[in-house]
Amino acid sequence: MTLSSGDRFSGELSIHGKNNNIGSVNVDGETITIGPVTCDEGERVQLQYLGTRKADNASSTFAICLSNHAIDKEEYNEYLGQIIDLLTPDGPPSAGTETYIKIDEISDDGIGYASPGGRRIGLGPVAAQEGDFVQVVGVSPTHARVVDEELQGENYNTRFWILSEQYDKLPINLDDEYTSAIAEFDEETPICYVKNIPIALPGCDGQIGQKLDVRVSQFEDGQIIGEVVELYDEVSRIKNPGHWARMQWLQDAGFEEPTFLRVVSGYIGVPIDQLPEDPDQLKAALISEAIRLCLANKAEESSDSYPRAHITGIRHWVTHKLEPLLGETNSEEDDWFRQYLDEKNGPNLSFLGDVLKLSNGYYAAGATRAVLIGREIAILISGVPTSEFLDAGLDIRLRGSSRVIYSTSKSELQSHGIPVQSRDEYTQAEVDTYDVEFLSEFIESRKSTAWQGGDDWEAYGGVSGYGWTWRDTPLEIKDTSDRFVSLWRKPIEYGGDEYYLRVEDDEMVSEIHVPQRHFKQLCLIIDAISGTPRSVEISPLPDSSNFHLALTFSPPRSQYRWLTAVGSEWREFANNRIHWEVPYGAADSVIEAFEQLPVQIKDSRSN
Repeated sequence: MTLSSGDRFSGELSIHGKNNNIGSVNVDGETITIGPVTCDEGERVQLQYLGTRKADNASSTFAICLSNHAIDKEEYNEYLGQIIDLLTPDGPPSAGTETYIKIDEISDDGIGYASPGGRRIGLGPVAAQEGDFVQVVGVSPTHARVVDEELQGENYNTRFWILSEQYDKLPINLDDEYTSAIAEFDEETPICYVKNIPIALPGCDGQIGQKLDVRVSQFEDGQIIGEVVELYDEVSRIKNPGHWARMQWLQDAGFEEPTFLRVVSGYIGVPIDQLPEDPDQLKAALISEAIRLCLANKAEESSDSYPRAHITGIRHWVTHKLEPLLGETNSEEDDWFRQYLDEKNGPNLSFLGDVLKLSNGYYAAGATRAVLIGREIAILISGVPTSEFLDAGLDIRLRGSSRVIYSTSKSELQSHGIPVQSRDEYTQAEVDTYDVEFLSEFIESRKSTAWQGGDDWEAYGGVSGYGWTWRDTPLEIKDTSDRFVSLWRKPIEYGGDEYYLRVEDDEMVSEIHVPQRHFKQLCLIIDAISGTPRSVEISPLPDSSNFHLALTFSPPRSQYRWLTAVGSEWREFANNRIHWEVPYGAADSVIEAFEQLPVQIKDSRSN
């Protein structure tokens, strides 16, 4: 075989192994193992030859896969751990050589270090854990660059160039002068930021937030040193100081009370009167905006036509900025990061559509569109940071994770390149009205089989509180074809329960599978036909322009998504009802959304 250790080559995959996921390629009649893969057999991938290992009178030949789309990082880490002796046996990779390397240490400021061949090298800021393998390319005897953008830490390029003393690649030069502000301290040395680059100011006696003029005086030991030309007696709020520094700056600047409200206002860039007053909604607005900013930052650093980011990198980016204010987020009791990214079906960015959840732990910014609530108000659905819409002159108000545009119209939104969706399109409402006619059409349009209900199946038993009560005896009703119909739940040991309609006519008893997205609507239909419909009541809130919404049932996904999107706040469970606060201007659209359901609606707003 003509390959030598370190040679790059490509090959077509063969896939085998107990789990049918171990990839190999054939070169000059010799099989080379490349470890677990996620792509299809026959796909061509980029590889790097490692060499041959002998054990028990047998030898195996190995390579590593350099095509990130073809591997699962967690599985591949295990494979790399098994062949670590072949990866970099002689020390750090030479300049231009790609390989995988194990992170031995991560410093307090997120800088990763490795020790191939016993020689310590820096990897720059990493979004990974100690013990992880990362794909790198050698830069110098003391540094290697992380190749995978998803594992690069915050502001990676700039920080790596500084740490590896590649100052010629920076967008600033010696003797350049800039206006900035003191953003933080490294021990006793003030730090300001220019073009998202930290500049140390030894000897400066300024305070956090203090405005200054600085001249770049020298590059030294992985730092940029600045000389203060003039220190102003004022606190600066320079536009776009860089999100890397902004959170520390705002937190330490000591703005007058209420501090948290001013921090959120400064971070997002909206006036205080356009923020929610409720502390929980303020927290939601801050975390949600940090996630949008992270995805925008990752997209700027990516060359992919459809940028995406891995959960590890997003968590690192967001928590690095917000933990000083909000506390740690790794505990199961208060994982505020996942709560507002995608935890279950709640008021989070994935549920709203601002963020798209992809496979293998990846996320991407959701497409921008708007949904009109009334004549001059629209919901903004977008993974794009709020500042871009503010810069376009739109009047943005924040309601927790959701954002609302005021004083607008369909034509104005379209003039800004923002498509306008209908409410039904956004909430994915499948029919105009759920009623007995829908039930009959559902039965006639679905495949049916003979009834197979087991002893452990439970039947929907009708109204009891605001939930869905399951009993041994069903609440049975008749549809428009005089068939006896009831709804049943089949427990599944691993996974969500399954739902079935039991349909009895003169000829047979059959069952029809019910998709999970329809079971609540069918429960409501059964309640209504049985003469005990659920109810919705909306009324004024004392001392507020908002409205009180009381439901005797847990809303289906379509209605719940609309409540969340318009910025409604869940208040409590009380008196067998679920209570929400609905913002002024959204009440009509909320009532319209619930009119699709077979429920009684009491509108007490004019009383």
